[in-house]
Amino acid sequence: MTTLGLYLDRTGLRSHRVIEGVLQYVDEHSGIQLSDFLFESDADHEAEDFYTSTPSWKNRVDGIIASVGKSDGIVGWLERGNVPVVMVCGDLADSGLPSVYTDGESLARLAIQHINTLGRRNVGFVGYQGSDGSHHRRDALAAFCKQQGIHFDSYQMDVALAISHSDLAESMEPEAKLLTFLRNLPKPAAIVTLNDQYALATLKAIQKLGYTIPDDIALIGVDDSETSRLHSIPITSIHPPNLQIGYESTRLLMRLIEGKRLGRKFVEVPAEKISIRESTIGQQRAPVTDIDRAREYIRLHACEGIRVSDVADHVRIPLRTFQIEFKERTQRTVSEEIREVRFKRACELLQTTDFTLERIAHLVGMSYAASFSEFFRKAASMTPNSYRNQYTQA
Repeated sequence: MTTLGLYLDRTGLRSHRVIEGVLQYVDEHSGIQLSDFLFESDADHEAEDFYTSTPSWKNRVDGIIASVGKSDGIVGWLERGNVPVVMVCGDLADSGLPSVYTDGESLARLAIQHINTLGRRNVGFVGYQGSDGSHHRRDALAAFCKQQGIHFDSYQMDVALAISHSDLAESMEPEAKLLTFLRNLPKPAAIVTLNDQYALATLKAIQKLGYTIPDDIALIGVDDSETSRLHSIPITSIHPPNLQIGYESTRLLMRLIEGKRLGRKFVEVPAEKISIRESTIGQQRAPVTDIDRAREYIRLHACEGIRVSDVADHVRIPLRTFQIEFKERTQRTVSEEIREVRFKRACELLQTTDFTLERIAHLVGMSYAASFSEFFRKAASMTPNSYRNQYTQA
């Protein structure tokens, strides 16, 4: 029996989704049990004697799945547990610890796609200077902006804000340098933040300066957390693949425990959707047709195994009438639209992950690797492995 330990802050929805992914892996593989360890708060981590202590899981587990922020001594403290550690965040991505986290390029792509619909040509990023993951996300966004000729600037805050909900982001006074950054950013602009807590802190700074949201500055967070939805101005936020991160972190940790060679120590899992709210589009949404709503539903749910009848039910149109109207409007059938979304998602997963074909089949709404392989071969005129090899050999 292999025992895996969890060292995760339980106060946020993000950790709950990660744990769901861990549990899914455990359910699919026999001979694994879990042990939960008390997560010390950031204040505990800052105590003078913390980094001379020994992790409580030493001699009790075979490996640890953890999420901690970057600070002096944290890597050495984790290593003193004398078992393999896999991080489920990018905060220590440059430290050498195996890590599984959201792919920065996918975040940047989703953000820029939405920003382009807003017509904004000035983009900013607000993150945390003490996080490797923040630097990676900033750099990915900067690269996309450069590619599209968009003006880009960034600011990394001095204070660490937890992903889980806290009052700190709302109660703290905005950093003076953040206010200067916001003043100097050409308007109208769009700002992407490290996570929803930094979006909340940035929103407070924007309001203090008297700018309006989204007319002067459109704001985009990451995590699609309770925080993004509960504020008086609901925040547009990118939904990270936390369940997949939990699953892949467990798979990676098991390979380490079994002494298997790792193809890579870092797994970046692509994000795939953005929840659009008032902070970027204002209170009034542009009117859309039933077919527009159907296509949006397909974009968000095609990889969940939906059928044509599910889409018709969503827009409340009789099935046959819906199929005819959809074909007249889009020049393709509903089934073709669903297959196209699944195919694009499959291509992205084959390019950017080393997931098994069984895992990818599940993630695009199919039950078996064989049916996925046949689906992909018809769409791409090659097998999934042949397609993947084009990118691994590049």
